[in-house]
Amino acid sequence: MDAFINVVELSDSIGELKHLRYLDISKNKVVEIPDSLTTLINLQLLNLTGCNKLKRLPRYMEKLVNLRHLYLDGCSELTHMPKGIGKLTSLQTLTLFVVADPSKVEHDVAALLEELTGLNHLGGKLTIKGLEHLDSKSAGSYLKEKKRLQYLELIWGGQNRDGTVAEAWMERLRPHSNLKKLTITGYRRMNFPSWASDISDKRYYYYL
Repeated sequence: MDAFINVVELSDSIGELKHLRYLDISKNKVVEIPDSLTTLINLQLLNLTGCNKLKRLPRYMEKLVNLRHLYLDGCSELTHMPKGIGKLTSLQTLTLFVVADPSKVEHDVAALLEELTGLNHLGGKLTIKGLEHLDSKSAGSYLKEKKRLQYLELIWGGQNRDGTVAEAWMERLRPHSNLKKLTITGYRRMNFPSWASDISDKRYYYYL
């Protein structure tokens, strides 16, 4: 695996490493990843763990057709997921999905939560944050078919602007019964989703 140390900015020339399969940029101070990275069609693993200054992933990530693992733990400043990420149907690891704040991120560059629907090979841990930014326009179930997920973390930040919308979304975020651990943070509602009673097994934990 190619690892970078003490990196603040990645050069566009990284896109010239056409045969690169594993890229580790973890624990660096990069603010954004250049769009040229999406020309690395052989890339299978991208590790950005601990890049706590990272605000933006490259656009057109759907070009990374062989990407299997995307590690984003600790990317606390990430503002959104790039539109089209849902086309990476071979993804087996996606540790973080950030729902964009529509007042700060243009809608034509940010992925909606619906893009998780087809990523049914995801396993391990998935954290979804920014749930307070969801609106009432979407419908469907996005997590129920993800049989390989072991740990799901749902994070609501700030105030839940519309309680009815928040409760409706919680219903849609029903996980598969194979899940081993569930953490819910910042959900300031009295009513838990109907599926909560179905997973009252001791494997599940709730933090409000």
